[in-house]
Amino acid sequence: MKLTTSLWNDPPNAQHLQLLQTSMLIAITRKVSDRIAQCELTHVDRQPINLSLAREQHDTYERCLAELGCKVQSLPAEFDLPDSVFVED
Repeated sequence: MKLTTSLWNDPPNAQHLQLLQTSMLIAITRKVSDRIAQCELTHVDRQPINLSLAREQHDTYERCLAELGCKVQSLPAEFDLPDSVFVED
């Protein structure tokens, strides 16, 4: 079954659900860095970041991905990449 962009834009249908049930989706994340407050900003003013809340929210995000059937591969925090909690490919 070929994955198309419509899978992500259209409401789920039987074909989408079958694909999700027969495929192992992998989500790669990275733990929240102690330096998250030094993250890169481009379009908004810097606001204080609550580190413990950010970690709690990120843990909830990872649990949600797992509950949706994703295999979550969580990498350790990266000191030199404070805003790198999501890995994209």
